[in-house]
Amino acid sequence: MPKWKGAYDSGRKYKKEWELKFPWIRKASSNSENAFCKVCHAEVEPRLSHLNRHEATLKHKQKLPSTSQATIQVAKTPRSLSLEISDPTKKAEIEITAAVACHCSIMTIDHLGEILGRYGHGSTLGFIKMHRTKCSALIQKCIAPALKEELRNGIAGKKYVVIIDESTDVASQKLLCAVVSYVSDTVGPVTNFLSLIPVVDTSAGTLFQALKEELLSYGMELSNCIGFASDGASVMVGQNNSVWTRIKEVSPDCVQMKCICHSLALCI
Repeated sequence: MPKWKGAYDSGRKYKKEWELKFPWIRKASSNSENAFCKVCHAEVEPRLSHLNRHEATLKHKQKLPSTSQATIQVAKTPRSLSLEISDPTKKAEIEITAAVACHCSIMTIDHLGEILGRYGHGSTLGFIKMHRTKCSALIQKCIAPALKEELRNGIAGKKYVVIIDESTDVASQKLLCAVVSYVSDTVGPVTNFLSLIPVVDTSAGTLFQALKEELLSYGMELSNCIGFASDGASVMVGQNNSVWTRIKEVSPDCVQMKCICHSLALCI
C-alpha cells in the first residue's frame, strides 16, 4: 500500500483551473508539477488539500495583498466566482480610467482590461473587471463630478475669462463648448475645460442662456466675467443682437477678444 500511494502521489499533475480558486499560484518554473505561491515565493505540492492548507497559514495571510479588504468566494464552477472589490481596486480602476480618457480611445480598455485580469493574479490588478461600459460610467459618474467640484472650489468668487465656440456632432446635435481661464490660488493662471453644453438651436438668446446656466452651476456670476473670446460670427460678437452684447449688459467692464485665426482668414 505505501508503494502504491507513493507512485500515485508522484503522478499528480498541476491543474490550470486551480488558478481560479487560488489566484496567487502558478505552475512552478522547475521541471516538477508543483504549484508556486507568488506571494510567499514557495512551492506547494500539487494537491488541493495542500493548497488549502497553505492558504490558511499565517505567513501567507500576512503577505497576501489586500487580504483584509478583498475576499474570494468560489462555488463549484468558475461562473460562480464572486469578488468583493476592495478600495485599492477601485483606486486602480479610477486611475486607469483617467489615463485612458487622457491618452487614448475608451475602446482600448476592452483589450487592456483583459490583459490586466490575465496577468494580475495575486495583486490588486487581478481584481479589476472593466470594459468600455464601466470605463465610460466611471468618467461620467465619478471623475467628471470630482473635477467639476474641484473647479467650482477653485474659481469661486474670482474674475475669469470665458472662451466659447459652437459645433455640431455626427448625430446633428448642436453643442456649445465652453472653456474658462482664471488665476488659481495654488498654481497661478490656468485654463480649464468647463463643459460641452447641448443646445436646441444656435440663436444668440439660446447660446447666452445655456452659457449663463452652466456658469451658475459652478457658482460663477456673469458680473465677474472680465473677458469674452470667440470666433467672429455675428451670433457671437454682433453689435446689436449677440452673445457678446448680452454679456456686456451684465458685465460692462468685460473685454472682447476675437479669434486671431478667424480674423486673419476673413482678412485674406
